[in-house]
Amino acid sequence: MIDLRDDHTVHRFDREAMNTTFSVRIRHDDSGIAADAAHAGFLRLDELEDRLSRYRNGSDVDQINAMQTGQTLLITADTHGCLVAALRAGHDTGGLFDITLGVPIQHLKSGAGGPPAPPSGRLRIASDRPAVECLEAGRGIDLGGIGKGFAVGQMADVLRGWGVDSALIAGGASTLLAFGPDAWPVELRGASAGETLLLQNSTLSASGTAVQGGHVVHPDDPRRLTGLHRHVWVLGRDAASIDAFATACSLMDASQVRAFAASCAEVSGAWVEDDDGLVVGV
Repeated sequence: MIDLRDDHTVHRFDREAMNTTFSVRIRHDDSGIAADAAHAGFLRLDELEDRLSRYRNGSDVDQINAMQTGQTLLITADTHGCLVAALRAGHDTGGLFDITLGVPIQHLKSGAGGPPAPPSGRLRIASDRPAVECLEAGRGIDLGGIGKGFAVGQMADVLRGWGVDSALIAGGASTLLAFGPDAWPVELRGASAGETLLLQNSTLSASGTAVQGGHVVHPDDPRRLTGLHRHVWVLGRDAASIDAFATACSLMDASQVRAFAASCAEVSGAWVEDDDGLVVGV
């Protein structure tokens, strides 16, 4: 989906996490410092996965999904920050990005027979403290559409803290974040042709059906996994928001992606793969 071209001055480090491969590319005079910084970034990634993954027993999200009516759960600041970012993205996309569809997502991805039950239950995210209230049991959280973006943003903060001035962080083929003076060539690949983008001090996130098939539940039709594009890419600054926006844009047609990109101040560019397999800026 996204092709990265390195040169011999780049120190590259990889880690398996969040069901994909995270890569960190660092330009630094000292390879030892680069390795230590990358290791610290990966420790932060592991910490976030332990808190945000619904598939980790005892994670914050696992505990939220097990809540009963009337319960309040104190969560980590990390999880609270990701949930708040997700709620903001939901508002910005008119509700198209929705992290509360975890129950139908799990039903559909498990291959269980029959349609999932209609979503039910209500959760409230406290605005003044890291806590979640269960107003009515039955609602499930899934951060798959924003978690990688949130993670690469946090990893970038760690690398900066180690004195890294230029780096590219990739959460699989989903989300890439570049910071510093260097522009990193990234190829947006369609089935017939591609386009090279120079990524600098920004985030690029991708979604679509080409790799995972239909894997996003539309909030208006939670009975099926869907997607309208083989590939859709969104460019902007905040990694968590851009990851969520790409997820939402996979459910929009090209004209809707164009309108959203034009109206959202956080988005600086968007592309889709058209029916001919060409990468088209919208």
